Amino acid sequence: MLLEELSNNDRLWFEDQSRQKRVQVQRHTQSIPLRAVARRVNDQRATEDIHESCVTPYAALFPVTMTFLDHMAHHLNGSLERALYVRLLPWSLVYPHIDHGAYYAVRDRYHFVIVSPAGSYLKSGDEEVVMRPGELWWFDNKALHESANRSEEWRVHLIFDIF
Repeated sequence: MLLEELSNNDRLWFEDQSRQKRVQVQRHTQSIPLRAVARRVNDQRATEDIHESCVTPYAALFPVTMTFLDHMAHHLNGSLERALYVRLLPWSLVYPHIDHGAYYAVRDRYHFVIVSPAGSYLKSGDEEVVMRPGELWWFDNKALHESANRSEEWRVHLIFDIF
């Protein structure tokens, strides 16, 4: 059902390119934000320091995904914060980085693997894993981390934060 929603909304991969343009280590990605930072007018804080998040207009096109995310937040005894679909270009990387800022300091980051023909390589700190489609992973995004798509096809994850 999640794949069907993505397929029905394929054009949205090109709507919001701010993440790959603003965050250099993410330059090989495309994303569809479902919940994003809620920046107030004249708020000069860095995105990484803003705690508030809100539903994006795209979320209405993903009712199954949003229900899944709400269930996950409930199951994890937390509240759903930022959430987005992210795809990584074939044979490319998300370069090593640490998610700094007040927002990340108090939230847990999860990856739900949607499409990954060769498995999704992820390194966080000293740990390296290969994630498979259908698996849900928590990882320490406050440690130095990186990922890779070692296949001929796009790699797609649903990434979300729980407070």
